[in-house]
Amino acid sequence: MDISQYTFIFSDIIWFTIFEVLLFSITFWAFLKTGLLKEKSPVNKVTRGKESQEFFSQFASVFLTVVISVIFGITTFPQDGKVVLYILNVVLVIYLCRRNGWSTNKLVVIKTKLEERNYNPLG
Repeated sequence: MDISQYTFIFSDIIWFTIFEVLLFSITFWAFLKTGLLKEKSPVNKVTRGKESQEFFSQFASVFLTVVISVIFGITTFPQDGKVVLYILNVVLVIYLCRRNGWSTNKLVVIKTKLEERNYNPLG
């Protein structure tokens, strides 16, 4: 069993494509939940305060800086159109973190669970 036959799985083209498909799928699903399926979803009736808006902005900044910038900085896969994909990803992340009610509610749930978590190792 030679490990060199599996190196393609760890290539930039595979992981970059997986990341892009996930980001586009999440954005499409969030758009469907708040756009076309909004009569079934109560998330469009929530107004967020200043603390939530600051959290969404911080999350978007961290995600854009750490995840997207690092991915585009280290990958060699998209030679043509790399700037267009980067700008499109920035727009998608800002949409998910600032404009979409379904995804912002999911972020608030994650934040609440992390805040309620007991970090005391002694119990």
